Amino acid sequence: VLLRTFEDFRYVGEFAGSSQTSADGTEAPSAVLLFRATVAGKEIHGIDLVHLAEDGRIKEFTVMVRPASAVQALGEA
Repeated sequence: VLLRTFEDFRYVGEFAGSSQTSADGTEAPSAVLLFRATVAGKEIHGIDLVHLAEDGRIKEFTVMVRPASAVQALGEA
């Protein structure tokens, strides 16, 4: 679904470190992946926030996008 919705999706940067997870508040290795894409002609700026478990598997995955008009375009896609 996302590949049909996002036009020209691309990652443009990344940050790594550790932060508290929202699930249980424990400190976990984390990465922030910055992306850009277009949805219905609207440019989207976003991040994927990834928290990893001790075994290296994804424990928590959060996506945030802006601006509000792009979020609305996502909801309508």
